[in-house]
Amino acid sequence: GVTVAAGHADNPTGSPYCRANLTPRIAGIPDGDLQEFPSAAIAQRRDTASQTGLEPDGYHAHLIPYGKQCQFQPDYKGLVQLALENDVMIDAVAVYEKDSFSYQLGTDAGIKHLPFEGEDPGPLRCSYAVATFGNGRKKFVVATKSEVMKRKAQGQSRKTGDSPWVKWEAEMWMKTAVKMLMKFIPRSPHMKNALRADDLVEAGIQQSPHTLAGGAPPVHENSKMDAIVDRMEIDVDPVNNFCNKIEDIKDAGKVTDMWEKLIVPNIDQIKDEDLLRATEARDLQIAIIKGEVK
Repeated sequence: GVTVAAGHADNPTGSPYCRANLTPRIAGIPDGDLQEFPSAAIAQRRDTASQTGLEPDGYHAHLIPYGKQCQFQPDYKGLVQLALENDVMIDAVAVYEKDSFSYQLGTDAGIKHLPFEGEDPGPLRCSYAVATFGNGRKKFVVATKSEVMKRKAQGQSRKTGDSPWVKWEAEMWMKTAVKMLMKFIPRSPHMKNALRADDLVEAGIQQSPHTLAGGAPPVHENSKMDAIVDRMEIDVDPVNNFCNKIEDIKDAGKVTDMWEKLIVPNIDQIKDEDLLRATEARDLQIAIIKGEVK
């Protein structure tokens, strides 16, 4: 089972969200920060929000200025809320350096986490998310520091001063774990739209009804569109793109990196049979590289 020990002096109830609540609550972007954007752009972002079932209230989701773009971005707490549509309850927790933390996988999988009770818990160490299904079954994932840093490095939003990676680091670590967990739980239409909207933000692509539906943005949108279309090619044919690219790779680690880059961010749009084909291609290529298959 999964056990989370209560114990922070500033959180006598043992809520798994205690550390996030120590950070000033995101109250939404002040009106002044959005005044530079046309009212039509704000209305379109709110339309995007309506397709996710989340209100950009500064808690479940946000309207955030990224340079010259106004983007709708779901918070991890919004994703947790949407999971309830399929009778799945999710807890997300950040782990700090001075916490006592261990976990194991296998037939006796579980987590043991005793938060540090002092004033300074140290830097972030990892995060985890636990799903409890309606039948009582549990599933958890642990996002290691290297996994969080990889996701941060791939995201375009990290480059701006308004980046949530800068302002709300602990929440982004927890959000990484929640998004990893999404591979293992049923996703409602609202959840799929919310994940897609978040992926668009991280890819630096302007949200629109077309891109939210999975299409590539029109070429005339900006001068860097060639690079954006390159990033979006995985939306057109992710599996063939992945299979073609790994054929000439001679390093198993790079095959895994290619999987993380091309398949994982778009896993919701890939059919089960295509995902199986990509998985088999990945495993075969790694086996060939290791000399296990001639």
